[in-house]
Amino acid sequence: MGVLKITFLSALALELIATMSTAVVAVEIGIRLLYGKIAFEQAFFVLLLAPEFYQPLRLLGTRFHSAMAGAEAGKRNI
Repeated sequence: MGVLKITFLSALALELIATMSTAVVAVEIGIRLLYGKIAFEQAFFVLLLAPEFYQPLRLLGTRFHSAMAGAEAGKRNI
């Protein structure tokens, strides 16, 4: 049960960080579009790439959770 608690808590934290970071990028792009500092095509391209930039952070969480589950299963078999 402890592994599940840590897994869900760390998954929430990592997803929240990635989502909030993407939102900050979106707000910054919106402000630049509003004041004409960036072209729409460039803004759209950056906005499409922003979630991909944080993909390694999400993968880190997935691999960490898999490792924790494997370690816990290993302890039970000993």
